[in-house]
This record gives sequence, C-alpha cells and structure tokens, in this order.
Amino acid sequence: MRKILQDLYEGRIYPSEQYAPMTEQYKNLKKQHQKHYTDFKSKLDSSLAEEFDTILDEKSSAITMELTEMFIYGFKLGAKMMIEILQQEHTEE
Repeated sequence: MRKILQDLYEGRIYPSEQYAPMTEQYKNLKKQHQKHYTDFKSKLDSSLAEEFDTILDEKSSAITMELTEMFIYGFKLGAKMMIEILQQEHTEE
C-alpha cells in the first residue's frame, strides 16, 4: 500500500477531480437539473441563452471557490484536532 504523502507529492491525489457523489438522490437531482436546464434554455432566444450560460458559468466558478475554501477549512480543522489530541496524550504521560 502506498503512503498518502508519497501519492500527494507525486500528484496521484487530487480530490476535486477524483470525488463525485454517487448516491441515487444525487443522480436523480442531477438528471432533474439537466432536464430543467434544457427545458428552460429551449424557451430562450439565442442571445438570452448565451447570457444565461454566462450567468451559470459565473455561479459555477463561485461554487468551486466555495468548495475549495470549505475543503481547506475542514482540513485545517482536522489537523488542529489531531494536534490537540496528540498534545493531550503527551501532557497526560
């Protein structure tokens, strides 16, 4: 089994591209969203459809930034918890 730090260093770990929810609820929601998107966009003239796609792209970029920040925050929080646990073990000895 490979070490996680080696995989990270050698570029084999990239959570944002390797993880995708696979629950039935997520799959159904994604299908429903695609249908709503297609149905709505078909009602728009080409200039409005293009503007709508631009707005969705901007929103997608914002969501990506939010997810990145949440991942970083969660990772730091987990690391702080480990430090606290290890410090407690050290002081209890």
